[in-house]
Amino acid sequence: VKLMQQESDIQAQYLALQNDPTVFWKGKETSFDTLIEDPNLPYEDYLTVYEAYYSKYTPLAADLYAQLIRTRKAIAAELEYESYADFAHSYLYSRDYDQAQVDAYCNDIADELPSLLFTAVMTQGNLPEKAMPRCLDIFRNTIDSFGGVIKTAYEFMKDYELWDTTSSPSKLPGSYMTYLNSYEMPFLYVSPAGNLGDVSTLFHEFGHFVDGFVNCGGFSSIDCAEVFSQSMELLSLSRADLDPAERSALVRSKAADSVMVFLTQACYAEFENLAYSLPEDKLNAKGLNDLFLECNRKYGISMLYMGMENFLSPGWIDVQHFFIAPYYVISYCVSNDTALQVYERELAEGDGLDLFYELLQQDRDSTLPELTEGAGLASPFAKGRIKTLADFLDDQLN
Repeated sequence: VKLMQQESDIQAQYLALQNDPTVFWKGKETSFDTLIEDPNLPYEDYLTVYEAYYSKYTPLAADLYAQLIRTRKAIAAELEYESYADFAHSYLYSRDYDQAQVDAYCNDIADELPSLLFTAVMTQGNLPEKAMPRCLDIFRNTIDSFGGVIKTAYEFMKDYELWDTTSSPSKLPGSYMTYLNSYEMPFLYVSPAGNLGDVSTLFHEFGHFVDGFVNCGGFSSIDCAEVFSQSMELLSLSRADLDPAERSALVRSKAADSVMVFLTQACYAEFENLAYSLPEDKLNAKGLNDLFLECNRKYGISMLYMGMENFLSPGWIDVQHFFIAPYYVISYCVSNDTALQVYERELAEGDGLDLFYELLQQDRDSTLPELTEGAGLASPFAKGRIKTLADFLDDQLN
């Protein structure tokens, strides 16, 4: 308990660093976020502001991260785990796969997916502007085509006003579903971006809502819970009330997002695990920066920063998961992998929705390997799975 309290205290210090960071700019301390969000800031000044930010905050974040690593390793030892990775997979996330499987999975991603990187970058985010009322119309009309318990969940959400999709400058950015235990009801929250991507966001969070509605709070495994959100989002691509140009843009954008998820999150997963093995003389800003750059090179991401590696190498300090949710990031990969198999079935055989319902009815305490095996899907860790996935994403991008 003492060690876990110590961990919480360090996490609070990190969050305080992230809360409205400032840089010394033109003779005074100025909000970093205000500066970089200024559309009139010249590019050269933009780079200078980032340099000042990383120069100030990287040593501070590195010191906190080093403390966290030492504390977490002590927690794992106290509870007689061989490593913190073993502790995190078992104790924090109730996973029944181990770090060796994660390492092999990440290596396969590094081998197969970087060739799609540039196409993904050129495609990502190319979505037409779309007001939320139009996105809600698309969402509503598509729900009708799903029918069944999905439509029932939607009507329940609408009748009891269990959602907030309004646009407001004072609204917390981001989107999520939360389960209101006192009311035994899920609640959906979306902060609109103002483009066609809001349709995908609505379906993503509604996938969580359906899981929460059917399973009284949803699956206990984070990996499994994300399968439902991403499957719903993907299933909507072929069913949504869209014109051909809109559908093509959304399909290609989702494929691009998936490529980037696999590459960035596998990179983060490898960096994080290696950071816990760094010797004490490397557990500092320079050692962590060098390690992060090395990992980004392995996954091809550094190709996007040619000549600007000094901006890439300290970027790990902005990945809150390293500080707040250790060893979480691989969940984004394995759940997306499983959801893409649902979508592949939808395109190939037209029974993706049936498969979604089959997954939804399994034991809510299932782990991801149990979920995939029970539905006859390939394990993300199966030999050759990433090669198959790369071919499918290549088709979708084009």
